[in-house]
Amino acid sequence: MLIQNKFKKKMNQIVRKLTVLVLISFSCFLLTRCTKMNHDVKFDIKSVEKKTEIHLTDDQDSPTCSFAQVYTYLDESSKDTLIQKINSNIKEELFGPEYKLIPNEVLVDSFLAKYIVDYKADVLELYLEDKKNTSDENEYQPSWYSYEYDQNTSIKEGKKNILNYMSTIMEYRGGAHPNTWHIWLNVDKKTGNILKKQDVFISGSENIIIEMIKNELVKQYSEIFPDESFKTFDDIADHGSLLIDQSEMYIPENFLLKEDGVEFLYNQYEIFPYAHGPSFITLPYSDLSKYMLY
Repeated sequence: MLIQNKFKKKMNQIVRKLTVLVLISFSCFLLTRCTKMNHDVKFDIKSVEKKTEIHLTDDQDSPTCSFAQVYTYLDESSKDTLIQKINSNIKEELFGPEYKLIPNEVLVDSFLAKYIVDYKADVLELYLEDKKNTSDENEYQPSWYSYEYDQNTSIKEGKKNILNYMSTIMEYRGGAHPNTWHIWLNVDKKTGNILKKQDVFISGSENIIIEMIKNELVKQYSEIFPDESFKTFDDIADHGSLLIDQSEMYIPENFLLKEDGVEFLYNQYEIFPYAHGPSFITLPYSDLSKYMLY
């Protein structure tokens, strides 16, 4: 009986020691996982480029669509699911949900193929009709039968754990001038999500941030028109430069969480006429941080 008790006591001690070792090992495992998940992730960047010219018909003298595109993405050779998620989200935001699962290497070719189909659907029938009814070949090739599309994209490090994705598109489809616009995205490097305004700025702070933006625009206008007096945003409205009522001012969808502050972008025609060009406004984190969730 004495031997049995000693044996049980010894086994209990062994079990307790093993339990402690298992708990310690598991705790170290969790700590390692947490450390790995929270470190500042670095990514390798790749790009696909294409530049070509497509004729509207098989006739080499027919109008053309000039196409150029640089699509930038994160290298997926590691098979990292977070990287794949980031690329998919960027593709969906830039090109639409139908491009989300298209491999990065063939995305440009896929986009070009659809663009050419749309180009011909827009103008081919009109062009052929003009050509049939016009004897002078110079008269049935007006500029609106030739399209131009040029897109350039890039990725940069922004605020801690944020990737800044920038796309600039120039497109001409006839008319007085081409149109240029920008698409800016902020990617959370930990989750792969694209951050929207509601994810970044505290609800209820919109009017305060808008006032900051308006004050910066007043400063810009004072520099553009040094001979005129622009002291308040009302002066810009009175100048007749706004395309919207000043009470309709808003925080733009395009903004970048950069290293030192938030840069906001209004594209051409958003709030000012084409001739004004896009508006870029940077506010430091020292002014904005109290109104931000990120």
